[in-house]
Amino acid sequence: MWTSSLRTVRYLRCKYTSQGWVFTQDHVSDLLVSEMDAVYRLAKFCASIIRHGGKENDMSTHTSTQTELTVTHSRGRTLRLAGALILRYGLVAVLLWVGALKFTTYEAKNIEPLVANSPLMSWAYAAFGLHGLSRLIGVVEITLGLLIATRRVSARVSAIGSLGAVVMFLVTMTFVFTTPGVWEPGYGFPFPSGNPGQFLLKDLISLGAALWTAGEALDFARAGGMASPRMDQSQSGGRSRMPFA
Repeated sequence: MWTSSLRTVRYLRCKYTSQGWVFTQDHVSDLLVSEMDAVYRLAKFCASIIRHGGKENDMSTHTSTQTELTVTHSRGRTLRLAGALILRYGLVAVLLWVGALKFTTYEAKNIEPLVANSPLMSWAYAAFGLHGLSRLIGVVEITLGLLIATRRVSARVSAIGSLGAVVMFLVTMTFVFTTPGVWEPGYGFPFPSGNPGQFLLKDLISLGAALWTAGEALDFARAGGMASPRMDQSQSGGRSRMPFA
């Protein structure tokens, strides 16, 4: 029996039957229909919890949460696949493009302070000359770019190209320590100059891309051409999807 001091409701009995909650009233006055509806909905909700132990509500909440997670997962997976595509073929484009530029005179002059002051490259600079070394580097970059681009044909060959790019970018990163003018005059470390300082530091991204493409291609090759174990599982049946990158 419920009583209310806010209204002139004196008695409001409710009981649960097979038809749901049934309300009977001995003396009710000034009880709005909206209030009755609110009380009825609350009582019905409580009855549902009592009858199903909260399972129905939990199941509804779980279904809603699972749907939201599925949508989020789908969007996240799309972004990851797009990122993988850009990482691999963006790296290919940069290697082919910059490699072709190594056959020009102006690009050869741009790399001269890098190779001339490097203990790892100065011997090649002396042996092949500036233009000869520049063309050689261009051939290496174009070759690595073409190898990486074969991912959909041969993952193993693509992995070899990526590993070669890793070595090349590691050598490039050593120029940070040997090239004059890497740090801005008057500031020093850790303030890189616009060129060559910031130019060389950007190769960190290229190094990371080469490492990722090498690892992904190796996983794919070792799995016998099946999807990499680290790739996402599809929503239907838990089967691995073939990566398009």
